[in-house]
Amino acid sequence: MVGDEERREFFRVMVRLAISCLTVDGDGGAHLLAVRSVDLSAGGVKIVTEHPLDPGQEVRLSFQVGDPPERMRLDSNVSRIEQLADGFHMCALEFPHLDLSREKRLVQAVFAQEHQNAERHAQVRMSVWERLQCVLDGGEPFAAHATALSSDDVLVVTRRQLRAGDHVRVAMTDATLGFDLDADTLVVATGGDGRGAVTATLQFDSLDRVTRANILRHVMEAERRAAAHE
Repeated sequence: MVGDEERREFFRVMVRLAISCLTVDGDGGAHLLAVRSVDLSAGGVKIVTEHPLDPGQEVRLSFQVGDPPERMRLDSNVSRIEQLADGFHMCALEFPHLDLSREKRLVQAVFAQEHQNAERHAQVRMSVWERLQCVLDGGEPFAAHATALSSDDVLVVTRRQLRAGDHVRVAMTDATLGFDLDADTLVVATGGDGRGAVTATLQFDSLDRVTRANILRHVMEAERRAAAHE
């Protein structure tokens, strides 16, 4: 098993799971709550519930995860609570007593879920307007703006002439999106905006797992919000 500091470094993936949550109150009474997950790692899970929990409270969770689905029953501790605007509560739960076997199964399930998320949202882009610092084939830096972003590519507009096949290093920092982007890309398509600027689709050569997961998280959230307003 790993310590608390290492556990916080476990890779996290967004996943919606139906979870049964068994709590015990101060009088010894047991209550079974139905909650849903927001994200999951081998170190813990974040849930949303209409029933308030207390920091430090011990709860037992039961849920199915993996492919094929496997039932897991885990003890957890409530580490953080956030009051949401709709009256619900978002709670971060930690798994303090995982044995190596269950820890391994959770890690495998988390990475399998990330792969499913990536496949499902490969063609989904979220609209952005973020400044990019770019370098074309190792030359002088030039400015561009990202107009759409996915875990596979970024759409940009710039005054710099680009051609399909160009290699461009892109960097972007944005606290709102919650990640720093620094990656090599390949220009796969170009066009014009009718006002003298160049539009281009830049395909990522590779992204580190954390950045890819953060982009997927924001893409999925943007998709959820768009569906809610249809």
